[in-house]
Amino acid sequence: MSADTGPLADGREVGAFWAAASASVWVRQRIAGPARVYGGVEMLGIVLRPRFVLDDDTALHRSAPVAARAVVGLELDVR
Repeated sequence: MSADTGPLADGREVGAFWAAASASVWVRQRIAGPARVYGGVEMLGIVLRPRFVLDDDTALHRSAPVAARAVVGLELDVR
């Protein structure tokens, strides 16, 4: 999400930081020649969660306190 961080109508300057601690686990397995498959799980614990609102304080977005994702892929080792 992106937003204009210029001054608000009442002159207040705005800006927000987002920060999280992360941990991940990955596995890789060679399948043939230079080809490998990999997979992983990543977890995030959000430390700073800014809240995005409209000028009238209507809430637009606030990230969840915890997030996770799984990743699966194929890589080639080219030398």
